[in-house]
Amino acid sequence: MGEDGGCQFGLNPNPLGPVYSATKAAVIALTRSWAANSEVTNAGIRLNVYCPAFADTALVSNLDKETCLDVNKAKEFVNYIGVMS
Repeated sequence: MGEDGGCQFGLNPNPLGPVYSATKAAVIALTRSWAANSEVTNAGIRLNVYCPAFADTALVSNLDKETCLDVNKAKEFVNYIGVMS
C-alpha cells in the first residue's frame, strides 16, 4: 500500500497559503488518478492519502503570539479544520 503526504490543505481552501494548498491538492489528485488506473488495481496495489488535521502543537496553541499575515484568519482556519489531540 502506498501513501502520499497530503493534508487538509489539499481538501479545504487556505487563504493564508494558496500555493501550498494547490500542491497538496495535486498530491491528492495524483494519488486518486493512480488508484483509478487499471494496471495498478489489477496488480493488487492500493494507494491512499493521509489527510490529517492540525496536530495539537505549540505552533497551533500559540497562534495568537505568532507573526503571520492575519492572525484572525489563521485562527478561523484552524477552527474550521479542527485539531487532533
